[in-house]
Amino acid sequence: MTHKSGFLKSLAIMTAVTGILVLVLEAGSRLFLWQPAMEGNLGHIRYGFTPNGLGDLHPGQDGVYTAHPELPYHVVSNRDGFRNRQQVQPDMPTILALGDSQTFGLFTHAHDIWTDWLQFYLRRDKPKLQILNNGIPGASIQDALDYYRTKGVRLKPDLVLLCVYVNDVADLRSTDTIRAQGISMEQQVRFSDLRWFLRQHSALYDMAKSVRDALTRTEIQARNNAVPVNSPDARLAQNSFKTASLPFDKYEALFVEFLNLVNDNGAGLAVAYLPGPNTAEANAEIGAFITQLAARHNLPFLDLSPSLATRPVDEVYLTRDGDGDYPSDIHLSRSGHMLIAKALAPFVATHIK
Repeated sequence: MTHKSGFLKSLAIMTAVTGILVLVLEAGSRLFLWQPAMEGNLGHIRYGFTPNGLGDLHPGQDGVYTAHPELPYHVVSNRDGFRNRQQVQPDMPTILALGDSQTFGLFTHAHDIWTDWLQFYLRRDKPKLQILNNGIPGASIQDALDYYRTKGVRLKPDLVLLCVYVNDVADLRSTDTIRAQGISMEQQVRFSDLRWFLRQHSALYDMAKSVRDALTRTEIQARNNAVPVNSPDARLAQNSFKTASLPFDKYEALFVEFLNLVNDNGAGLAVAYLPGPNTAEANAEIGAFITQLAARHNLPFLDLSPSLATRPVDEVYLTRDGDGDYPSDIHLSRSGHMLIAKALAPFVATHIK
């Protein structure tokens, strides 16, 4: 009994000392370091999974994603899980845009993604028209197929616009990994409300997060100094992006299944090809493959390469060649999103009822 009471007494003393230490550190942090977190900070992309794919977005989000500490951006998802600021209008002609992070608009604010700009341009002549953005970071043709089968058919869109990026065929080799990463991220953000509370009320927690973010920035800067993200030897090459070994047959089989599903449910399908920065060989081979695939099935097709080639690379993408301090990235800039929308507007206008 004496031993038990002595243990409880020691535990109480240790708890009290720890509590006092935390309070002292919290007070010091509040005096010298604390800044309240931004309102609406969301942190990371949250998927709304389908049985075998990435699906769509969690509905009703409105805040700032800060997965990359140097590239925060405003994200809005409506109650149906689209990256749209407006709610779905069932009585309007509908274009459903499918694609990966270039369609989603990674690192781009909600009002500047190309689907918003495209809707703006098209509404000059077609005021009652909505474009729903279901671009999902990491999505492949497999995800588009699974999404359309389980959710997309209910929308009854007039036109499905599939935006194919240069790495989409290669992504078929890692679909399970991408989905597993998404599920893991979803499990992590289940405690986002608690982390948000701590960031609003604990200077000590916020200081620890600032230290972690600083270390992340240092790592990103070192990586950029070593090999810029947008260089030919970087991201695509690091993912073993070799056109000779790409699963073209698998992509075509899934594409045909997707096309048949879209047609069987009364919608049309149009395809656009989006090249990547500084990947000329891959752009040419993947672009040719998608062009031939669309032609074999008599689909409306637009290669965006000529429209983007008229502008400097660092105007179209988030790149700064030779600048190791800039968080270079292969994703589209605000200007790039506007250029794509301007190129797509006359193309889409001829294929929507």
